[in-house]
Amino acid sequence: MNETMNIGNQYPVETTERIVLRLETNEQKSTLQHPIRSKILKVLGAGTLYFQVTTDNKEKMFKDGTGITRLVSTKTPFQRHWMTVAEIQEAVDVNYPYINITDYRWVYHLQKLVALGMVEQFPPATLDESGNKQRSRGKYFRTTARYFVSCLKLMSPEIIV
Repeated sequence: MNETMNIGNQYPVETTERIVLRLETNEQKSTLQHPIRSKILKVLGAGTLYFQVTTDNKEKMFKDGTGITRLVSTKTPFQRHWMTVAEIQEAVDVNYPYINITDYRWVYHLQKLVALGMVEQFPPATLDESGNKQRSRGKYFRTTARYFVSCLKLMSPEIIV
């Protein structure tokens, strides 16, 4: 499914993601056991239900020359995997209510996942004039693969992308 989302002038495209990502470092492997980061990966992997709304004018003309125009809106659902920090936090709160962390910690854990190559960010992180990373407000995140595997010895090479 190639759907696009409007983000100002920038569009992250819902492209197909990798099926399997091989975890090569110990830090990547230990991330799967971290209670908050593993939940973030699960929520991002599942995505969120999103509705694309299209509108259409329906016109009807009667025999006496009277015309009626109605505006018809259609909502088409699709699964969106690019999510904002607020959407990720809400999804984790709904699915895992026992996890209670501050807004700052959500961004911290997401940035760690981005640094490990397990989550990608759109638009990519940039530096400001003083060399600091810009804030994560208005950024979208998604997993880089559907599955994370630490050992691929017995897997077919066609699966690994």
